[in-house]
Amino acid sequence: MNIQLLLRVADAISKNEERFDMGRVLHKCGTKGCIAGWVLMLTYGPGGETYWNYTVCDAMKLLGIREYYADKLFYPGSLSNWTAADGVAHIHAFIQKYATAKELEEYHKLQRERIIQVKQLLQSMQSSKPERCIRRQEIGASNLGL
Repeated sequence: MNIQLLLRVADAISKNEERFDMGRVLHKCGTKGCIAGWVLMLTYGPGGETYWNYTVCDAMKLLGIREYYADKLFYPGSLSNWTAADGVAHIHAFIQKYATAKELEEYHKLQRERIIQVKQLLQSMQSSKPERCIRRQEIGASNLGL
């Protein structure tokens, strides 16, 4: 299972909520797309061919999963009214349920790396925070006539 690609899909869906729809594959013009459509778009890039020229079988091969697992990932039952958050949660649940022990190890490693990146981002943001806090305190003090 291509864990990295699945996580890229989850990330893309979460950043493009308005472009997620489990009832559609994806088109070069920027219409909404399902998980399989996002797999294809992230692999082959935006623009170019309509992803309808590819199939769910192509997405399945790119992910390195068999048809049984593709059905679980791409056709999870009721698809109506799925939000992007539902799609992202479904991808993570799919990985947790169907990945092999070695794949889960990779998944957890990637998640730990992502947590480290987020912590580093937050630390870099915090390093500039004291200036803003001091400035707000000065503005607040001047408004009070202090």
